[in-house]
Amino acid sequence: MLKDRQILPDSLRYLKKVKPMRQIEMAELMNAVNNYSKTYVKALIAATPKSMFEDSGKVKEKIGVKPEDMMKMEKEMETLERDFKMIEETYGRNTLNLVLARGYLTKILDNARVVKFLSSRHSDLLTELQKIVESLTLEA
Repeated sequence: MLKDRQILPDSLRYLKKVKPMRQIEMAELMNAVNNYSKTYVKALIAATPKSMFEDSGKVKEKIGVKPEDMMKMEKEMETLERDFKMIEETYGRNTLNLVLARGYLTKILDNARVVKFLSSRHSDLLTELQKIVESLTLEA
């Protein structure tokens, strides 16, 4: 998953300290946010539950985080991962819906009678619809 990415050897060393399933989760998160820095990997390691370490959480002790802070971070990380996966699951469907809606608007605005009606009664709406149709990407 990280073969073609520019990731520092230090970051890879940290990844090797967690179990393979956690390595996959971390690699997915790193790819999703396009962040392969040592700092980000250390943050992911810090938020990793002790049960996911190859060597009983030895790395966490070196990071120097209090156990109560670690528990808070673990809970927050679980919540963030769950939210991220939910967004990831709906992203494709939402993008498809936006592409279809844009295509539909293009077809509607090709009709001169519709454009004439909108320009006479809802010119502000027509302007916004034309901006959507003319945009090159969905982000605009």
